[in-house]
Amino acid sequence: MVKRNVVMRALRRLPTGAHIVWLDQVLPMYRKDFFEQEATVGMWKSTNHRFRGITIFRRRDAPVSANVAAARKKRVVSQV
Repeated sequence: MVKRNVVMRALRRLPTGAHIVWLDQVLPMYRKDFFEQEATVGMWKSTNHRFRGITIFRRRDAPVSANVAAARKKRVVSQV
């Protein structure tokens, strides 16, 4: 079985704005600061088959760590 969380972690290397189309019976665990859900589509293949969901994610801008954000804020305040 594919480990969904490992795949989503590896997909963080994609460039900002990249799209991922995920077809599965389960929504993978993902960090909302790295990915944004842009669309979801339900899909049935035929009767007596499992329901599948197509989720389209977009790679967000890389999140800024708390230390870097604090340093930037301090620089802006000191310049004013």
